[in-house]
Amino acid sequence: MMYKLFYDTLPGNRVSYETLTKLDENFRKSLWTVPGHIHHFMNTLGIEFSWTSNINDPDVVVIVEIDSADATVTKTVLEYASKTYKKSIVVSPTEPPPADLFLDTLKELYPNVLYVCLGDHKFKHDLKNFALFPFLLIRSLSLSSNINLYHFNNCNFLTSKKQYMFNHLSNFWSPNKYHMHYTIKNYFQHATNSNPILSYKPINWPSNKNIARLNSNIKIFESMKEWILEINKSPIFSSLYPYEDYISRADTKSIDHYRIEQVNGDRSFDVNNLYHPATIYKDSYISVVTEVVKGRIEYNPWKSVAYNYISEKTLQPILHGHIFVVNAPDNYSTKYLRDTLGFELYDEIFDYNDIEDTYVPKCENSSEYYTAYKIISQLNNFTPDLIFDNAKLIAEKIQYNKSVLTNSNSKLRQDLKHEFIKILETYRDMNNE
Repeated sequence: MMYKLFYDTLPGNRVSYETLTKLDENFRKSLWTVPGHIHHFMNTLGIEFSWTSNINDPDVVVIVEIDSADATVTKTVLEYASKTYKKSIVVSPTEPPPADLFLDTLKELYPNVLYVCLGDHKFKHDLKNFALFPFLLIRSLSLSSNINLYHFNNCNFLTSKKQYMFNHLSNFWSPNKYHMHYTIKNYFQHATNSNPILSYKPINWPSNKNIARLNSNIKIFESMKEWILEINKSPIFSSLYPYEDYISRADTKSIDHYRIEQVNGDRSFDVNNLYHPATIYKDSYISVVTEVVKGRIEYNPWKSVAYNYISEKTLQPILHGHIFVVNAPDNYSTKYLRDTLGFELYDEIFDYNDIEDTYVPKCENSSEYYTAYKIISQLNNFTPDLIFDNAKLIAEKIQYNKSVLTNSNSKLRQDLKHEFIKILETYRDMNNE
């Protein structure tokens, strides 16, 4: 099937880009990416398309792209698309649906718009005019700047002795990344190797470059104070993460706060640029990843459902050919990565049941944060022999996981192609019911 993608300025540019930036000044601020990348995804998935500027072509596909945007900006785009085009797809490939955008109203408010967001394509819902797709799985493959990630020697020197046990990298501050950093600083006490590769950005970094992020971090920090007070009702958490110390280590106004830790040769990266210096993976055995992988579907002010999605943080070690373990909620490392996406896990090194299947009394809604402590506890008992004795099997898994992403005929890639075509066909069937 050949699809015809609409363009209004030049092929590949975002549709209605100039109009939307004039309509809402926050629209331009929400864009993380270069104009027009959905066609790159289609190229990567092997979906044929051509370009047309004929809006009246009966086979035209109109795609309006938006990235990280709040509910107000998203509603502006949805309303504009609904009034401007006979039918269209509004797509956010970098973010789940924003809070306060009640998705059960889409069909009624924007009957001719299909709204597509970052999310788990296997997640079951009965919403109309709405679809989820794990865009970040193919985003890394659609950018030529990341091609160097596909080439690594000897599985990043898997059987060599390395200076560092693991790395934990953080581009910007978040409560989840801070929580893991705090856990590492306080509880990683290996008998022979206590030197991980760490990067950490405080709340106020970079205050002179990104005021919006600074303000957001301060607001989140205030909420974090309430959260840590709540989980301190649990004796387990109050002993591991005592309120005063936990808050002071995050608060940049405190003399005890964690200072910036920067990796030599590292550069800022985002969903477009999956880059870290190769030495990070060459010199450490394991990547410890902190994922913020909960999307939330809001049906109305009283009902919402959470789901998982994968981000560039997990893709980094997979594409670099590195052993990894993920600190994330809802059995992400097992049920989502293995059962939904089909990646192999490193059972030779980690006991995933111990890490994920945890329950903390009086802290049911935050038990997921206990996974950080569980991971570090297991790393305290790690020896390179766990890798050396299982090197062939682990290397097979490393190569298999890379192939799951990069091989166009892998089951996952074929599933994603099929799912993306389903989205395009849902669009074609709109208004034909």
